[in-house]
Amino acid sequence: KLLIGGGGSCTTWRVGDTNRMLTNKHCFSTQAAVQASEMQFNFQCATCGGNNPGAGTKVSGAQLIKVSTGGSSQLDYTLYSVNNFTAIQGFGTLYLETRAASTGERIYIPGHGDGRPKRLSIYENTQGGTLCTVRSGNYNTYNMSYSCDTSGGNSGSPVLSANHRVLALHHLGGCPNNQGAKAHLIYNQIAGLIDNTP
Repeated sequence: KLLIGGGGSCTTWRVGDTNRMLTNKHCFSTQAAVQASEMQFNFQCATCGGNNPGAGTKVSGAQLIKVSTGGSSQLDYTLYSVNNFTAIQGFGTLYLETRAASTGERIYIPGHGDGRPKRLSIYENTQGGTLCTVRSGNYNTYNMSYSCDTSGGNSGSPVLSANHRVLALHHLGGCPNNQGAKAHLIYNQIAGLIDNTP
């Protein structure tokens, strides 16, 4: 979970094996905002549907590394590092998919919608309903689309493939199409700044 220094929350996560984090540019995009924000790891409940989240492990933002160009409907990413990286290293990391998403493939989205403890969006709407899939792997130049149950605060969430690789960076919610910035395009811009080898 990302608590933004100026107020509000988004989702953030480790990318690759080194001290690198990704979220949306529209969540924050300046060195001052990175340093004023808090990242919470392991902010989740012990069971699905639980309401007893642990305190999580908190770290602060350290260095702004790269911000995407263009507006929030384009790639919309911020790459940054955190202080006290060793405190969060044990929580694992995610790797960017270097291929384009395929229309129809299964996806799921872990995140902190409404600033709440981590939830997994696996279904389009109701529990046990239609499973989330890619609606269009090429919705437009920058985005793929899907219909997966998300809410405010999910901005910055990874959109994961069935093999748990990041296909997109979630940033636009709405019906009938949510949108995520294509991870393979983000990878092309930050490949030299991350260790994306599992």
